[in-house]
Amino acid sequence: MKKTNSLVDTNSLTNLTDQAECHKLVSFEGYEFDYADERWPISRSASVIFYDISDILDPFLFDNYKKVLLHYVENNSGGYADAINSYTRDFFKFCYQQDKVVLSGLSSKHFINFYSSLPSTKKSIFGQISPFFKKWLEFGYEGIDNNALEAFNEVRIKGTIKGKAVRTLCPYEGPLSDLEYEGFYNGLNREFEKGSISLEEMVLVSLLLATGRRVTQIAHLKVKDYIGTTTVDGNEFHLLRIPKIKQRALWRDGFSDYALSPELGGLVEAQIDSMKSKLESLGALNQIDFEMLPILPYWKKIDELVANNAFTELNELLNSDRLHLSSFMVGSRLKKTASKVGLISERTGELINIFATRFRRTLASRAAREGYGVLIIARLLDHTDTQNALVYTENSPEHLKNIDKAMALQLAPIAQAFSGTLVKQEKDAKRGDDISSRIRNRETDEAVGTCGTHSFCAALSPIACYTCHHFQPWLDGPHEAVLNNLIEQRKNVLQKTNDLTIASVNDRVIFAVSEVIKLCETQKSTLSFKGGK
Repeated sequence: MKKTNSLVDTNSLTNLTDQAECHKLVSFEGYEFDYADERWPISRSASVIFYDISDILDPFLFDNYKKVLLHYVENNSGGYADAINSYTRDFFKFCYQQDKVVLSGLSSKHFINFYSSLPSTKKSIFGQISPFFKKWLEFGYEGIDNNALEAFNEVRIKGTIKGKAVRTLCPYEGPLSDLEYEGFYNGLNREFEKGSISLEEMVLVSLLLATGRRVTQIAHLKVKDYIGTTTVDGNEFHLLRIPKIKQRALWRDGFSDYALSPELGGLVEAQIDSMKSKLESLGALNQIDFEMLPILPYWKKIDELVANNAFTELNELLNSDRLHLSSFMVGSRLKKTASKVGLISERTGELINIFATRFRRTLASRAAREGYGVLIIARLLDHTDTQNALVYTENSPEHLKNIDKAMALQLAPIAQAFSGTLVKQEKDAKRGDDISSRIRNRETDEAVGTCGTHSFCAALSPIACYTCHHFQPWLDGPHEAVLNNLIEQRKNVLQKTNDLTIASVNDRVIFAVSEVIKLCETQKSTLSFKGGK
């Protein structure tokens, strides 16, 4: 069938239905659908549906609704059209429950009653559906009383409270605390090193964490967006061109450059090399435009096309988002990976709630605390204006101002900063027979534990060791001396600089050492109770 984009306008209203029945239609994001179907797939991760309202609207009203919705589908992103479809379906179902009869028309009473039924936290939904029904009247479709427009104008909707999760430092949806951020970052690296997190999962989560970009932007990345290494003022960076997303913009229509750290850039390179190796093993590498492949591919579809030697179709699909992971898939994989990290929040005592928006809020909040202005923060978030960035400069979360030994020991079990393994004595440790594996307190030269890896490590011992999963502290090690020294250093730095950001750099280590001390106390108590050592 011939593809057409029948944009809804006042010159084509009379024959739209006939035209739609004869031709396939195409959404704003390039997805083909049939007007008569009860489900229109309109993007990689969005569809509009009608099956739950087709029986509660009379055919005339139902068809007019679809015509107006078609305008949104053809002129807006799939996510936006999907949201409008969801809100308006809820409205129709409410009206049907009120009237107890099939709806043949809408009056001001329907809109006022619906608005009144919404709790204060959801009044903004009315503000979402009002433009839709105003557009209905503007197009001249029947089914809505003219006095309904008065109802729209009379209702004054308070805007949603922007930045509430940031302003209140919500422990479930707001920016991560420093302990949560560092704990998640360290846990992510730990699980990747163990092999429980794949390279692709590591790249996906690390890009979201480091860049603060939305899941859709990361999902839309292609191999060609990774530019490679560049040097600025003697510092090496890996450059990545990240697609912008706007409600009415075409797919991958604009980009912003982002400098990745050498570590993250190396991961992206490794992911691209891994993809190349896989396609080479399948004999497909020379058959496709590799640069157009997604960095996070939808392998199920790609494998199917390769197996059928459908390389022409595969190359055609590379110009769309159909071979990319959907935003839903990216979000789901983020959740799955976070569950493998298994970090407990020190603020809630529960598994930390991780989703991409929290990374955005964390990135901006940390930037505000470092003293960056609203323009820089807006740039970091890839915003075109500063109105949504102001909340971060208005409310910069603080570090714990003072940490003494008692507080550290009390909070240690909640922070769960220690990820190594406590051993009774040196000989019980992995590499316990290797003197070079001993970890020493640099202040006293006393050994506190054993390093369990043969890999080269440039981290500063013993500070970095207490948060490393390779570290095996000894039961009788002088850990309290390490803790006392860290707390004293923190106090001195704060007095000299009056800068909590600098002073708190080792807070997570303080909690890790404290946790080791608590574990040692528990273990010694157990051994004493059993009468053994």
